[in-house]
Amino acid sequence: MKKTLTMAVATLIVGAVTASAAVIDVNTLVDTRDNYFATGEWHLPGGAVTWAAIPGSGHFWNVDVSGNVFSLGGGVNLYAVAVKGNHKVPSPGGPTASLAVGLVDYVGASGHATVTVPHPGGLTSQDLWFLNAEINPAGKMNFKVTASHPIPEPGAFALIAGLGLVGFAAYRRTRA
Repeated sequence: MKKTLTMAVATLIVGAVTASAAVIDVNTLVDTRDNYFATGEWHLPGGAVTWAAIPGSGHFWNVDVSGNVFSLGGGVNLYAVAVKGNHKVPSPGGPTASLAVGLVDYVGASGHATVTVPHPGGLTSQDLWFLNAEINPAGKMNFKVTASHPIPEPGAFALIAGLGLVGFAAYRRTRA
């Protein structure tokens, strides 16, 4: 009886330690007005991770990450890393981008997700988000989050203006 109780307590303690080991390590490398880039790794044996802000984000981009585990049966799990975020420039509270990549834990598994969300104000009307993930080595998912707010080159505006002038000149010639 004492041995069974000791094993049960040991199992609970190990389970508690394992549950607390669920961690996604993320590093924000770029958080500028027009670009965001972060890399991270999720230690899969730790289990699911609830939504948490990515450290270092928040100046120009709000970005959160989570990890979910879905049982596919037969002892096989699908691990899904999810990212949500928005661009705080020119004003916070704009549309939120949501991306997720789900992978089975075997070396070389990889996937990506891309989403475009409207961006209020500014010269361009969208933010581009990318999430790339891969399993390498087994038991660890590496991922990259990239977001950008592309700005047209001045030459693009000159081309549009030039085409407008040519069109106006053609219109004037047909009316004369």
